[in-house]
Amino acid sequence: MGGARVALASGLVLLALALALVMFSSPETVVRSNAIHPLNLPLASVPGSGSACQGNELLPAETTALGISLNSSDGPHVTATVLSGKTVLTRGQSASGWLGRLVTIPVTPLGHTVRHATICVAFRGANERVRFFGVHAPAAVA
Repeated sequence: MGGARVALASGLVLLALALALVMFSSPETVVRSNAIHPLNLPLASVPGSGSACQGNELLPAETTALGISLNSSDGPHVTATVLSGKTVLTRGQSASGWLGRLVTIPVTPLGHTVRHATICVAFRGANERVRFFGVHAPAAVA
């Protein structure tokens, strides 16, 4: 009977350790989205290099990465810059070689929320056309 208790206790400890391991290695969660739903048609299709900015964005405190809707089968090097007016608040870059319709760009987190930020994205060295996805914004915002 004592061996069964040891086996049960060992199993519960292993289960707790496995659960803790899964929870600590869980993917990051999306803190906020700009509520733009993915579209099947791109806003622009650009060869070689290009850039775009989107104004009036909210950057929550402690944001560690930006998800940008681009499409490429051999993704180029991408940089992102977050501005308040003309002041650079944070920036980051991705490595080349990403695939699909979303590139994640790590940025240095800020200790405070920034309202009305402008997020600019640029890429260079593409061997193909890169498509920007999103929705057209009024000129005053974009």
